[in-house]
Amino acid sequence: MKANVIPQVSSVWWKANKGTTVNGAVLEAALKSYETARVEFAKAASANAADTPEFHAKAEKALSEGVARAVDTTISSCKKLLHGNEIAGLKRYHGNSIPKEKANLNKLLTDFQHRYQAVVDDMKGTMETYISTLNPIAKLSAETLLDCEKLELEAGPRSD
Repeated sequence: MKANVIPQVSSVWWKANKGTTVNGAVLEAALKSYETARVEFAKAASANAADTPEFHAKAEKALSEGVARAVDTTISSCKKLLHGNEIAGLKRYHGNSIPKEKANLNKLLTDFQHRYQAVVDDMKGTMETYISTLNPIAKLSAETLLDCEKLELEAGPRSD
């Protein structure tokens, strides 16, 4: 890894940029797991799926716990003299890359919540319109039924 590089939260980037003597399998697996969770979250959010918050939680956990823990594991497997640049770059995951990616996840969730709330508000408005339209009809129907029952009582029993 080159000095002063800002790592990307991507298994492809990690595989291409890690040092050749760095054991990066743990971090690569964690990044792939996160990428899968993020794709599932993005699909759910774009489809306005009701379970989008659960997919967000899975992606955030894969990032905050899985990737972060894998970075620490990879750092601890490095040799300080041999992998100085790699250790510095890996530490930037915690200080830069993971927080930025977490912010992107949260923005996607917020955007979803705004769209979802707009749908709910629209449905609520539609239902209120239906109710306001049906209330007079229901009132008239109830009055008509009462009038009919009153007329039936006034007419007396039927002789069939």
